[in-house]
Amino acid sequence: MGFVERLERASAALGEGALGEGTPAGGELGEGPPDEGTPAGGTPADGTLAEGDSEVGDAAGVGARGRGRETLAAAWVGQMLAAELPELLAGIAHDRSSGAFARWGLSTVVDENLREPVIGRALFEFLHEYAGVAATWPIGNAGVLHVYGYLLSAVSTRYGLKRERWLGAELTTALGMPEGAFLDALTSAGSGAGAGAGSGTGAGAPAGGAADSGTVAGAGAGGAADSGTVAGGAADSDAGLGAGGSAGLAGCVADVVMSTLESAVVTVDEFAGEEREEVFRAAYLSATPAAGGASGSEAASGDVVAGGTVGNGAARGDAAGSGAVGGGAVAYVALLGDAHRLVTVFPVAASAEEWLAAFTAEPPRLRYNAAAHELAPRAPLASRRIERAGSLPPRSG
Repeated sequence: MGFVERLERASAALGEGALGEGTPAGGELGEGPPDEGTPAGGTPADGTLAEGDSEVGDAAGVGARGRGRETLAAAWVGQMLAAELPELLAGIAHDRSSGAFARWGLSTVVDENLREPVIGRALFEFLHEYAGVAATWPIGNAGVLHVYGYLLSAVSTRYGLKRERWLGAELTTALGMPEGAFLDALTSAGSGAGAGAGSGTGAGAPAGGAADSGTVAGAGAGGAADSGTVAGGAADSDAGLGAGGSAGLAGCVADVVMSTLESAVVTVDEFAGEEREEVFRAAYLSATPAAGGASGSEAASGDVVAGGTVGNGAARGDAAGSGAVGGGAVAYVALLGDAHRLVTVFPVAASAEEWLAAFTAEPPRLRYNAAAHELAPRAPLASRRIERAGSLPPRSG
């Protein structure tokens, strides 16, 4: 059975029954999560691993540390993923050891359109612990949630399943990448992990000395990995995108998006205000110039607009080229000083001008399920600035 088929099988097993209560639905994969006593595989409820219980590697122990129904359910999630998707666990381990999750911001697991979680609490807890990132439901690391959580989400939105951005061709095309590049990154992480990924004894187990589990990636803490650099060297936009690559998918996505930001067709910066330094940047990216709409010489640039009122006709789409057929991607990034923390990236069918008109129809606020320190999802922001291609100032990282 191929990776995509196994991914769909695992997602269905997690199911919508996992939402809220932290207990995945049962199904074909085993007998579902235990309600009490000892999880399948022999992990006692007190979180200790009996000698010889290495069949599913460290993934079985993650989530079993502690007591209660949620930890038992998380342990079941780990066992199931180790058995079904060792490549996915290997990718998380690569991202953890490279510091990739520190390059992502904060997000809520509650979708702002559906107003419900896109994954259950058991999966939320397991993924964050396995990634070595502290999180408190429903706010977590955007790389953990938007990459690995979305891959495993069974919740359908009005745009379809969230995993399709990583499996389909729309996003890679918009970013100028080969079709299937993200899927290759997922599967090569498992094949590049050696015997550990397939044996079950080390299925993507986090390496010792990896990211501190007490650090919340994206919180802007001092000492966090620079947004343009992974541990051990400079970022490479092609890192991990071929067979044998050493980066997980979260690191690959961060590399590609961060290297593309300066060539964005349209950028909207929204400022937190009230003596806060955060800036939240939405950028329309396209490898196809026709999808972008206006050029830097044809549209206003650097407009600072307070209270959500867009000046110079930007929202009306009356710059040259605004009627072009769409085919781009939108990236959302949290900026604090020189630190860039990616929140999400997704494909859009709209042209740059169409997307801009819809985006600026609302006053400035946090978008796309983003959260920040002392700023809840959808929190209002103070002002915005719109810039077009050719007028974007260079930024480090």
